[in-house]
Amino acid sequence: AEQIRSLRESIIQGANASQNGRPLFAGNAAGSAAYDANGTYLGDNGSVDLPITSGVTMQVNRTGPQIFGTPNADPMQGDVFQLLGTLATAVANGDTATIGQGITAIDTASRRVATAQVQLGSSAKQLDDLSNTLEDGKVALKSGISNKENIDFAEAIINMKTREAAYQAAIQATAKVIQPSLMD
Repeated sequence: AEQIRSLRESIIQGANASQNGRPLFAGNAAGSAAYDANGTYLGDNGSVDLPITSGVTMQVNRTGPQIFGTPNADPMQGDVFQLLGTLATAVANGDTATIGQGITAIDTASRRVATAQVQLGSSAKQLDDLSNTLEDGKVALKSGISNKENIDFAEAIINMKTREAAYQAAIQATAKVIQPSLMD
C-alpha cells in the first residue's frame, strides 16, 4: 500500500512537469502546477497550437485528463490518482475484489497513456519529416546560389571580352556597309 501511495505521489510530480515555467499538462491555464497534492486537476482543456508552416498549425500538448483520465464518482472509473488511492486502500485492507478491479483499471489507464504517446510520437515524426524536407530545400537553395555566385572569374571575363569583341566587329561591319548620310 505504501509503495502504491509512493507511486501515486511520483506520478503527481511527473504530471506537474513544466517547460519554461509552464506546466506541460495544464492546457492553457496559468499557474505552476497541473495537479495539486491531492491529484485534483488545476488546468483547463485548452490546446497549445504552434505554427508549423504558413497556414499550418499543430497541437503540441495533451492535457492532464487526456493522459491521466478524468475524476469520477466511482474511483475505479476515475483518473489514475483516484485509482491508485483506492487501490492502496484496498491493499491495506486486503480487499482482493477491489484489487482485481484496480489491476484491470490500471491496464486501461496504461492504454490511455500509450495512446497519448503514439499521438505525440506521430506528431514528432511529422515535425522531423518536415524539418528534413526544409533542410533539403535549404541545401538545394544554397547550392543554387553557390553555383550562381561562385563562377570562374577568368572564364567569365574571357567570355565577356569575346562577346564584346564580336559586338564591336558587328558594329564596325554595319558602319562600313551602311554609310551614314547627312540625314543620319
